[in-house]
Amino acid sequence: MKWFALFLMACTLVAGIVFPAGATTPPEQPIAGIAHYDIYTNVDAADISFNGVYMGRTSAGYLQVTVNTPAPPIHPGSGIPCRV
Repeated sequence: MKWFALFLMACTLVAGIVFPAGATTPPEQPIAGIAHYDIYTNVDAADISFNGVYMGRTSAGYLQVTVNTPAPPIHPGSGIPCRV
């Protein structure tokens, strides 16, 4: 019986070393890249701004805006982080 108790204690110790309680994998970092917003309007030559940052002018009612996608989001052209 004494050997069995020692065996259980040894197994518990080994399990604690192999599988520590607080061990977690680090969170994955977001992948930076680019994204596109397709802007459609019923007005030709409309000036488009996002939060006061000029993005361009529509042509034939369309404008594609390219933006960076790091975290936190950054306004293209200004480098100012967006407020969520």
